[in-house]
Amino acid sequence: MNTNDGEKSFQERETIVFHQVSGKWIAVHEHLSPMPE
Repeated sequence: MNTNDGEKSFQERETIVFHQVSGKWIAVHEHLSPMPE
């Protein structure tokens, strides 16, 4: 990630919920949260 203070990196957790519609999987919800320090 680029910030005013330069480039920074971080780790996060991600959950994606998929639903099948007409034989195709689509993402219907996504949640991101930072990893505990």
